[in-house]
Order: sequence, then structure tokens, then C-alpha cells
Amino acid sequence: IDVREVNPPAPEIHLKSVPCRIERMQLAAPDVMAVFLRLPASEPFHFVAGQYVDIMLPQNRRRSFSIANPPHDAGLIELHIRRVASGEFTQQLFSGMSEKTLLRIEGPLGQFWFREESPRPALMIGGGTGYAPLRAMLRHLLERGERRPLHLYWGAQAQSDLYEDAQVRRWRQQHANLSYTPVLSDPPADWAGRRGWVHAAALEDHPDLSAFDVYASGPPAMVEAVRHEFVERGLPAAQLFFDSFDYAPDTLARLQTLQGNRS
Repeated sequence: IDVREVNPPAPEIHLKSVPCRIERMQLAAPDVMAVFLRLPASEPFHFVAGQYVDIMLPQNRRRSFSIANPPHDAGLIELHIRRVASGEFTQQLFSGMSEKTLLRIEGPLGQFWFREESPRPALMIGGGTGYAPLRAMLRHLLERGERRPLHLYWGAQAQSDLYEDAQVRRWRQQHANLSYTPVLSDPPADWAGRRGWVHAAALEDHPDLSAFDVYASGPPAMVEAVRHEFVERGLPAAQLFFDSFDYAPDTLARLQTLQGNRS
């Protein structure tokens, strides 16, 4: 599947580097921290729901994290950051960083945003903290009154990893066009929901995908499965949008692209 260069849907969106500070930190799951960054009022930071930022680190290193909130949360960027045993930055975040810590971010980056011009219903497939950019899209769409059918599939290993399960269920009760299917790969004995791989659950529910747009975000193995298996089920490549990332340690800064992939 070719990744096509696509201009952002808002002309004021430009790549920039800005200082910020941690306004608050909230443990969302045992290994997931919700981090809220306060941006300077003097430097407007425009982005589209679904994009990501790089946190700039010493020695010209950076780490990429999806923005978990919609653009209308003025002056704030929310990130959902998973602790990685070999990740220097995440270890510092969980053990040493505190509110008011100063950081620098670069962004927005990526072509992973909701194609609002499309009339088709949307399937959103998220694995782990790959839920974050889908959450930004959902909040943006639901809070602006979007009425087309939206179906979120959120996959995780343990039930605690579905760290906003209750919130998504509330959205589902409030919005008739939203469906929600949580899927656990290692569920407890009393789990009444779907079991297995999240992309497989979506395929079971939708044997013909030709009439959908699909947004997939999560670890590379999940995204690769979506890319290959969904197209085999009739999903046109032009109707698949994805954001793939891994949990590798911090690496030397790489050349920036406008692609939504991170590796």
C-alpha cells in the first residue's frame, strides 16, 4: 500500500518546535501515563485530530507520541505514554519527572486524520495506546455532531489496559451512531467480551469491508495484519488510513517526513 502525500485539512497547520511544560500527570493504567502539556499562549500550535508530536531529548534524540485530545482543547496537548522497560524517556517519566517539568516538542506530524469529506461509515481499530489518536478523532467528531456510523474496536492484552473503557461506554450511550467493541487477547476468566486479536474481531463482524473507511493505530504487527487481511476482504487501499508505531528505545533523530508511520 503506497503512502500518499496529503496536505493537512487546515492551511494554518505548519511544523514547528515549541517549548511546553507538564501541567499534570495522571496514571491511566499500571503502565500508561496520561501527560498534559501546556503550550505557550504566544505560540499558537495548530494540529488535526490524529496527528502526533515528537518530544525533543538531549543529544538530538526524540520520541514520538500521538496527540490524544482534539484541537479545540485550547493550549493543551494530551499524550498517553506507555512505560517501556528499555525506554530511557518513559522510565524518567514514570520515576523522576513531575509537574512543571519543561520540555520541547516538534510537530504536528503525520497524515493520520479523519477524512471528513468521505460519506462512508468508519471502523477504528486501536491496539493498546494506539487508542490515543482514535480518541482524539472520536472526541472531535462526536463533539461537533458527526452522525455517520463510527465503530471503535479497542484491543489490549489485559482488562486494565482498556484504561478508558468506562468513558467510551458513556460516549456510546450518548451517541447512537457510535459502536464499541473491546477485545482482550489475555482475558480473565470472567471476561464477558470478545477474545483474541482486535483486527480479527472486526473481520468477524464485517466480512465485506468495501463500503467502509478504516483507521488503524497500534503496534506494527497489528497494523500489518490490518493492511493485508482487510484488503483481502475487499477494503480498497485508498480507504485505509493507519498509524503504526513500536515501543523501541530512544533513537537518534531521524529525518522528518509527513508520513503517519513511526518505526
